[in-house]
Amino acid sequence: DATIAQHITTIMDRKYAEKDGNQRFHPTKLGIALVEGYNSMGYQLNKPDLRREMESECNAVAAGRKTRDQILGPVLSKMLECFKIVNAEVHKLDEA
Repeated sequence: DATIAQHITTIMDRKYAEKDGNQRFHPTKLGIALVEGYNSMGYQLNKPDLRREMESECNAVAAGRKTRDQILGPVLSKMLECFKIVNAEVHKLDEA
């Protein structure tokens, strides 16, 4: 899994945000459009909820509370549903 530094590098490389002289990050027009586009599809992918949920499930497997098979299907289903909706509504990214 990527570190926070790697996430920041990716965000900067993709021009979703810029850093000012005070080392503060500000979203670019592209970054804002991406967030607004996904939000218009019903997904707040800029929020950590989906990732937090998946990490929690993985931690349950690591702790022995759940098996890989118990979490794999639901996690993949949720990701597939997200992919299908985003793919079907991709025009909303252009409109944002």
